[in-house]
Amino acid sequence: MEESGIVLKPKPEMAIISEVKSEGTGIILKPNQELVVKSAAQIVHEQNGNMAPGARMAMTRRVHPLVSLNPYQGNWTIKVRVTGKGNMRTYKNARGEGCVFNMELTDEDGTQIQATMFNEAAKKFYEKFQLGKVYYISKGTLKVANKQFKTVQNDYEMTLNEYSKVEEANVIGAVQSVSPTMSIRRKINNETIPKREITIADASKKTVVESLWNDLATTLGQELLDISLVMSLLAACTRDDI
Repeated sequence: MEESGIVLKPKPEMAIISEVKSEGTGIILKPNQELVVKSAAQIVHEQNGNMAPGARMAMTRRVHPLVSLNPYQGNWTIKVRVTGKGNMRTYKNARGEGCVFNMELTDEDGTQIQATMFNEAAKKFYEKFQLGKVYYISKGTLKVANKQFKTVQNDYEMTLNEYSKVEEANVIGAVQSVSPTMSIRRKINNETIPKREITIADASKKTVVESLWNDLATTLGQELLDISLVMSLLAACTRDDI
């Protein structure tokens, strides 16, 4: 329509009109940019990429209860809380020198298993595993537990190596109570070692009892006890003021 001063430019095929601009006496209609269409699989993949590693593992892998594990099983992933952690120890035998530490792991059903790490695995994971925290663990091995050395009621014990996969799970918990220090006599050498138990509750009010041994019982355990006593005193004072 050139007589009225209006010029209509043809839009490309399958374009969507989204912008109108006036230039002088003419009106120019500009096509919208090409639409980007994503499949559901692409969207889920992008969302998973933005998640924390522990959350990605929770969505992509099936979590096995500890009671279901055995030495003949293939790939598995467990979600467990560190309820006991020993000190790093050194040893010397015919094959040389090395280091080792043990942990007690507990799943949400209350089943426990002892896990051991030697040498490179011990150095890699000792600082990563923190008492009371929850982790996803995979690529470990199981064997029949040595009754002489086992500390929990389980027919199997777990070994993690430097290639095992460990991801921290995001769980919030609070210390409910801390026991006094107890003296436990070890069967293997009749040595007396200190032990302390702490009770931790999560947001759902589920509780788990965790064990502190040796230096952790006397240092960290005492700190937790002091904090819990202060919190109890503050709570009592607050109730009295009401």
